[in-house]
Amino acid sequence: MNPSRSLRPAGPAHNPRSAGSTPLTEIAISGTGLACQAGDQPFALFGAIATCLSGSTPHDDLCAQGSGKGGAGKPILIVPVAGLENLDTPQERISTLAGSALQQALESLPPGSEEKDLLVLTLIPEEGTARRGTLDLEQLQSTLKNQHSGLATACFRFASPDQGAVKQLSEACTELAEGKWQLVLFGGADSLVDIATCTSLIQENKAMPRGGAGGVIPGEAAAYLLLEKSPNKTNAPVIYAMAAAEEPHTGQADLQKMTGLATALNHTLSEANLTPADIKSIALPLGGNRVDDLEWHQVVENLWSRRENIPREFEEMKPYTTLGDTGAAKIPLALVLGFARLEFHFPSVSQVLVCEASHHSPRGALCLKPGAAGNGAQRSSPR
Repeated sequence: MNPSRSLRPAGPAHNPRSAGSTPLTEIAISGTGLACQAGDQPFALFGAIATCLSGSTPHDDLCAQGSGKGGAGKPILIVPVAGLENLDTPQERISTLAGSALQQALESLPPGSEEKDLLVLTLIPEEGTARRGTLDLEQLQSTLKNQHSGLATACFRFASPDQGAVKQLSEACTELAEGKWQLVLFGGADSLVDIATCTSLIQENKAMPRGGAGGVIPGEAAAYLLLEKSPNKTNAPVIYAMAAAEEPHTGQADLQKMTGLATALNHTLSEANLTPADIKSIALPLGGNRVDDLEWHQVVENLWSRRENIPREFEEMKPYTTLGDTGAAKIPLALVLGFARLEFHFPSVSQVLVCEASHHSPRGALCLKPGAAGNGAQRSSPR
C-alpha cells in the first residue's frame, strides 16, 4: 500500500442506490467502539439520548455576543468529553477519541483476520473548517497505527462528511461485498470544542449561550463499527438497505420545498420492503438550527401524510440534545445508537432508520435490523 495514496481523502462516491437497483448485500455490524460525553458503552449512549439528558456545560472563557440568541454576555455551552482537559488542539483530541473508539471495535475482530484485508474508513472534519486546517492526516494515521498493532498493514481512508457519509459507507460496503476487503472499520472522529471553532461560532452569532433558545452547541466524539459480509456473531445487527440523494435547496427549508432526505428515505424503505407506517424508531442526527427542524418537518409531512392517515408511531432519537454537534462523527455515532436500540427489548423494534442531513447537499438514509438470532423482536412481514 502506498502510504501517500492511502492518506488522500476519498473522492466522490459511486451513484447512490435507488429503489430499482440491485439490493444491498446485508452487512453485519459485528462490533462497535465509542468515545463520547455519555461514555464508551452503546447502552449508555442510548440511555442518555432516550431520556434527553444534556451533557452541556458553560465554557470557562467564551461568551456569546450580539442579541440574536438572547444571550449576549452569557457563557456559550459546550459538550466536552471527560478526561481530555489537558489536550488543547483538535489533533490531540481527535486522535485520542478515535484511538479509544478503535480499540473497542478491534476487540471484536474475528480470529485469523488479516490486516491487509482490513479497510479503516474514517470521517474527519470537512475542508474549510479551522480544525481541519490544523489536522495532519499522516500524523493521525501514524498515531492510530502505533496505538493498535493490528492496524500496521491495514488500509486507511479518510473522507469528509460534505462528500456524503452514506455515500462513503455505501462504497465501502460494495467493496466489502465484492471481496476487496474481509473487514471494514467505518467510523468518524471530530472535536468542535477548540477555541478557534467556538470563537468562529460566536462571531457568526451561531453559538448557543447558557439559557439561550437556540444555536450550535459544540461537542466531540468518535465512533467505529466493525462491518463484515459474513458475521462471526449470529446475533449481529445488519445494515440491509441504504440510499443517498442530493438536496438542491440546502439550508432553505424556510423558503423552499426540500426533497433530498425524503427521496433517500423513500428509496431506502423500498429497498427494505417497508412502508413509513412500519417504522417505529429513527436515529436523527440533526439539530442546532431552525432550518434542520423545518427540513425534518417537511419530511414527516411528506412520508407520514396526515391526509393519507399514515400512523406516526415512531420514536425520534436525537443525539444532538445530549452530545451537541459532533461534526464528522454524527453518522457513525447514529449507527452505534441504532445498534444499541436494537439490543434494547422494552419495547423491541424491528428496524431502526438512520438519517443523514447537514448544511451540505448530500442526504442519506439506511436501515438496520436485528441479526438472524437477534433480540427476538417481531419483524415486519415482507410485502
